[in-house]
Amino acid sequence: MSDPLLKKGERVIQNIIKRLLTIPIQKRISSFADIDFHTAKILCLRQDAIGDVLVSTPVFSLLKKHYPTIIVDVLLSNRNYCILENSAAIRKRWLFEKNILKLIPLIIRLREERYDVVIDLFDTSSTTSIIMSKVVRAKYTLGFQRDTEEYYSCNIERPSTKHTHIVDRTVQLVTAFNIDLSRENIALSYSPSRTSVALVKDYLRSEDMTKNNILGINISAGDEARFWGIEHYRKLLQSIGKHHQGYSMLLLYKPEDYERARRIIEGIEHIHLMPVTQSFDQFAAFVKQLSILITPDTAAVHLASVFNIPAVVLYIHADQSLRLWEPYHTDYEVVVTNDTTLATIPVAQVYEAFNRLIHRHNNIHA
Repeated sequence: MSDPLLKKGERVIQNIIKRLLTIPIQKRISSFADIDFHTAKILCLRQDAIGDVLVSTPVFSLLKKHYPTIIVDVLLSNRNYCILENSAAIRKRWLFEKNILKLIPLIIRLREERYDVVIDLFDTSSTTSIIMSKVVRAKYTLGFQRDTEEYYSCNIERPSTKHTHIVDRTVQLVTAFNIDLSRENIALSYSPSRTSVALVKDYLRSEDMTKNNILGINISAGDEARFWGIEHYRKLLQSIGKHHQGYSMLLLYKPEDYERARRIIEGIEHIHLMPVTQSFDQFAAFVKQLSILITPDTAAVHLASVFNIPAVVLYIHADQSLRLWEPYHTDYEVVVTNDTTLATIPVAQVYEAFNRLIHRHNNIHA
């Protein structure tokens, strides 16, 4: 395609988006007074990453807790579609794909559902979610008001992105359903399948790892900037192995990082390499068996919150106006760099954070 044609196509797409964004929304309301929540049908928009779904699970569980017969469906992406497979709170998972041949049939089927409310769970503005909230043609739409933007029929003021945890921000959306959060014990949820749990327990027994507390070191994250480096991990493992022999150490990784993981443990004693996992569910089942976790900023952080596992987390914090997505309601230590890569974090800082964390827990359990 020539450049003029390409630019013309881009202008056409931009004009379509602008027209969709100017579709009049329903009359703005402060509550859903005319909806019986016990029989309501809700569609939640969460077509982004794995961690985003995990931090949204309190929304699903609170809706089902207060209205057991409410129907909750979720629109997901290829990256996170598997996460709610075992969730009892969700009736149906819809797959959003950026393919016009699949998108049009999806919109038609979503309209046929006749949802009462579409909830945009996105904390920051998502053009895709704003458009989907309109084209589904639900009775009402619900989302965060960001600055002066009001795209929904019911707009909830978004708490501070600098001072409020992402979980506490997201769960504010359920207040539109007459749920008093001050009375709630908010918690993330994920349940690995029995098959995955059995597989993991069999592996740990076969490696004679069940006698000691298990320290998990996860090396994988969503992008290259959050890979700490092979030599960093090797030095950390050597230090822990030398001074903390009471732990069984397990190296966790994504399948695509197997070669890196193998190089990290090469020649180091008393470190086990997790077998290549076939699914996120198997990975989560391994995390569930840990006593402590060291990980870069990734979905493993939120699994630590789910299973109440103390964690040392490595973060890139280039934008100081945003709060870190640290573990929620579980003990942790953070090691932060303001640089663009985790590779600038010294091994000594991570080792010291690990020592502080286990010292607290040794005192608690003494």
